[in-house]
Amino acid sequence: MAEPGRLPPLAVLDLFAGSGALGVEALSRGAAYCLFVEQHRPTAALIRKNLGELNITDAARVIEGPASKCVFPPPPAPFGVERYGLVFIDPPYRILAGPKPGEEMRTLLARLPAEPTIDSEALIVIRHAYQPAQIPDLAPLFEYRRQDVGTMTLRFMTIKQIGNGEGVCTEP
Repeated sequence: MAEPGRLPPLAVLDLFAGSGALGVEALSRGAAYCLFVEQHRPTAALIRKNLGELNITDAARVIEGPASKCVFPPPPAPFGVERYGLVFIDPPYRILAGPKPGEEMRTLLARLPAEPTIDSEALIVIRHAYQPAQIPDLAPLFEYRRQDVGTMTLRFMTIKQIGNGEGVCTEP
């Protein structure tokens, strides 16, 4: 039984990593390894610096490049996990503005189900701006929970549909 607030020793993929806060938080809560993908070179350098200051560089790797095109190498063997079990996708809000995501996001979403380094039962958490009139279409992923928090929406997604799809839970 897992402790509240703790993660199992899984591998995390933090796409559009920004400051790296989501991946670093996952590591602090028990994740074994995190791969950060950040396109902006100075921001990727900041992630590396922060990992060094926190003394967790051995449990992480930072890749510079667009999340839609990067190769996601598998977690290193010493961590005991073969695939990523938790994926954070936190793009700039403009990429998921409106009902149809931008091309970069559509490319990324289309490749996730076939990505060999992502577990078929991975939890995929996508954050975007709160849009009450038009929720962005994140197909081919399946949503099983949505949580609106202030000006943002968290979408909890899976690669495979859970149950019959009638159990989607949305909370205001």
